[in-house]
Amino acid sequence: MSESPQKVKKTTSLLIVIALYLAITITNEFLLLKGLALPLFSKGYILEHFWIRNYIHHFGQMILSLLVIALLLKGHLKDYGLNVMNWSISRKYILWFFLIYGAITLLNFLPNFLQRRPESVGFSLTSSNILGWLSFQGLMSGTSEEIFFRGLLQTLLSKAWTGSVKIWKSLVPSAGLIAAVIFTFAHMEFAFDPFAVNYSVSQLVVAFILGILYSVAYDRTKSLIAPILMHNYANLIMYCLGGLTVLLFA
Repeated sequence: MSESPQKVKKTTSLLIVIALYLAITITNEFLLLKGLALPLFSKGYILEHFWIRNYIHHFGQMILSLLVIALLLKGHLKDYGLNVMNWSISRKYILWFFLIYGAITLLNFLPNFLQRRPESVGFSLTSSNILGWLSFQGLMSGTSEEIFFRGLLQTLLSKAWTGSVKIWKSLVPSAGLIAAVIFTFAHMEFAFDPFAVNYSVSQLVVAFILGILYSVAYDRTKSLIAPILMHNYANLIMYCLGGLTVLLFA
């Protein structure tokens, strides 16, 4: 018995999105980052100023995503979330997320403050590293990832995956759920010589939950403004509070 046209359409859409995710990720990592950009710096300089690598990586990811939208898909950027539609709805998502996630993150770091225990940062606390890392988290991390995962991948998926899934008494778009799964997968680190997979279960759980929230916000507003600001804020406040424990107690 032949498959229904809708099922074929969904399968094709999923395969295209997975192929795009892999193509952009591999091209960015091995061609743009390791092949072209990093050789411009000494290895010691990159190790000391580690955030430069993150900036280059996310800038390349963002540019490749925009090029795929504009050139390969011949789409209008506004149709992939780069617009100011439904600002009043976006503003509500941003406000509630800032308040609730800010409170949750503060509670998470409360034991550090009560026990006067500094968080482990893993890098030299020079002014350039602090400013570079915080600016990356507050400006580039969410901007690049939301254009990639929600703007490009979720938009493509939504053309075939039009339904919703009920999670925690809320309707989550099927396309957004798949994008959140891919987003979560992207938080796993792969090494190939020798092959190894490194990940933190708690980080994957948080990434999946946040991916769902960003996907819902994008689906409801058709704009990336809320997901980008929510994502940047989530990353920034975590490192600001962690850095504050270091400044106070280290």
